Amino acid sequence: EHFRRFVGSAIRKLRWLGLTVDDLRPLLIADPSLLRDALASVRAKYGSVETYVTKRCGVDAPTIAELRRLLLEDV
Repeated sequence: EHFRRFVGSAIRKLRWLGLTVDDLRPLLIADPSLLRDALASVRAKYGSVETYVTKRCGVDAPTIAELRRLLLEDV
């Protein structure tokens, strides 16, 4: 239910395309095994996800720090 409320409010601008929350769900939810495989592939090729995003994608250290702040929970 939380997902539907969040995505519903986030896609209001796309409603003119006839999209619904259910249409976007497969794009926003990933199968855990697919994520594990993707991360394993990135780590095998680049050594780490951070190396991949800095060397291959060109993301700088301050941006990575901000993403960590926004997306990771303190434990």
